[in-house]
Amino acid sequence: MRLKHLLGLAILVFMPQVLGEESTGLDAGYLLGMAATTGGDKLLEVDVIFDDGDTNSNNVKAGALLYFYGGINITKPESPWSAQFTLGYHFDGVFTKDDSVKFSRFPLDILLTRQFNSHALSIGLTRHFSPELDAKDLDLDTVDFNDATGTLIQYQYFTDTGQAIGIRYTMIDYTTTEEFGDFEIDGNSIGLMLTGYF
Repeated sequence: MRLKHLLGLAILVFMPQVLGEESTGLDAGYLLGMAATTGGDKLLEVDVIFDDGDTNSNNVKAGALLYFYGGINITKPESPWSAQFTLGYHFDGVFTKDDSVKFSRFPLDILLTRQFNSHALSIGLTRHFSPELDAKDLDLDTVDFNDATGTLIQYQYFTDTGQAIGIRYTMIDYTTTEEFGDFEIDGNSIGLMLTGYF
């Protein structure tokens, strides 16, 4: 059984710890955050030529670079468990005044969290919608990938103001659509996160 299936089963088993037998008495708050990530296979190497003739080589990677997200956090009074649902935009790219190249996707994350005072550990599942490598400005075809499911492991430290600094490891693979030969790439990443809870 693959890890993502085990985590999915764990979330189904332990979710009642968050919600209880009834859905009354739950608190729902909002969250917004961003992360800087790295990792995954190199998809493309782009040489940027500056006006003075200098050249800078940049890689577009499947696990990078910036991730913006928002969603809801569901808690139950006097319970150390919580559930988190977020939707975001994750991308890496090379951007100049004339051209741009980017790899982007829209992650939907579901996390089950156990709080330990100011610390929190989470496991979860992520579903990445519409992964795409857009290199039209380089006269290359846009490469479409199938939607993909992966697993999440996350640690967070909460400040006195309710903000959280964390680190997240994502395990996921992407496959190109049939049109591009069902080629598989490694999209695993590790990221430093900053999240505000409201």
